[in-house]
Amino acid sequence: MPDVVIENPVINSPYEEPRRHFVFADDGITDEIAQTRRLSSYFIPIPPPKKKGGQQVLSGDWLGERMMSNDFINRVRGGVGRWRQGDLPRRPQPHPQRLRPDAQQHLRPRPEPVGRG
Repeated sequence: MPDVVIENPVINSPYEEPRRHFVFADDGITDEIAQTRRLSSYFIPIPPPKKKGGQQVLSGDWLGERMMSNDFINRVRGGVGRWRQGDLPRRPQPHPQRLRPDAQQHLRPRPEPVGRG
């Protein structure tokens, strides 16, 4: 596969969650755009085996690398997405009667200052 030249690689807004990505094929990245966010993953380099007496290198791995998923990052992205939509439950706020008396004074409205006449 010839090298792909992508004229404008920025296809998402820096202010919103990414909604599109360039697709990877067996031979590398393509100029095809998928309309979803790419799952977080990374490539683990695998050195090619040394040829000994006519042994052939197995094909199928892109540049001799293997793709591994970042499960933790993908879970965090899911939580952030739910947070952005407001779907996460709110933490219960402390009830004023359960606070220490010195902390309660900060929650009470302060009296209006008396103006000077």
